[in-house]
Amino acid sequence: MKEAELEISEALNALTKAAILELRSMSKPNILVEKTLQIVTALRGFKHVNWNTAKEMLGKQSFKIDLLQVNPKILRPAN
Repeated sequence: MKEAELEISEALNALTKAAILELRSMSKPNILVEKTLQIVTALRGFKHVNWNTAKEMLGKQSFKIDLLQVNPKILRPAN
């Protein structure tokens, strides 16, 4: 579990504002990008898990901070 937490932390630290803006500007992202962000929206508790919701989430000023605060230890398989 420590390795996964470290990988998550490193990935989030490498995520730049420019990359977030680029993702948000996509009208039709690659299917893997879309699926990944749908998973993130589900983990963040959004009811509508789709690309529009993901774009809304990406537009929040606190996006990276919110992701850094997700505790993988408390996530359930149902999520």
